[in-house]
Amino acid sequence: MEATKQKTRYRLTLPQDLMDILRWHTDRLPEGAMMESTLLFPSEEGGFRSPSCLDKPFRAVATAIGLKKHITPKGMRRTFQDLARKADIEAMVRQKICGHATDEMSELYSTIPQMEIQAAVAAVISVAKYKEIMGDSAPWCESGVKDAVGGLRNEKIQLEIAL
Repeated sequence: MEATKQKTRYRLTLPQDLMDILRWHTDRLPEGAMMESTLLFPSEEGGFRSPSCLDKPFRAVATAIGLKKHITPKGMRRTFQDLARKADIEAMVRQKICGHATDEMSELYSTIPQMEIQAAVAAVISVAKYKEIMGDSAPWCESGVKDAVGGLRNEKIQLEIAL
């Protein structure tokens, strides 16, 4: 394509393993319009595929693996963002790969799983040395947690006022 929606041309360098996979794919395209097309994944006529072209294969795979949730190819954009983040790929690199111009656009296509949120909160507690500070009086019971959250909320308000 000449340019993206942002009218920007990107040059991508790909790892050799991926290039080998793509060559394997293009070598197996059927003779005729698909083989002659300049597109990597052309339609049977050699042009662009329709936006819904992966719907049927997605349904077939979901049925074959017994997946009860509905997933679309469009939804896989989020999966890439999530996996790239989990692989600790820097945000700037993820943006370049996806062609996102802003952090906000990358965030739009990301989901944060509960386990990741839980790990982040645990890391903050660890860094803050909350257990060491509280010792045996740590409010681990439900009412104590509510009191602690209330206290933290008051500290946050005081911190915001101080800033």
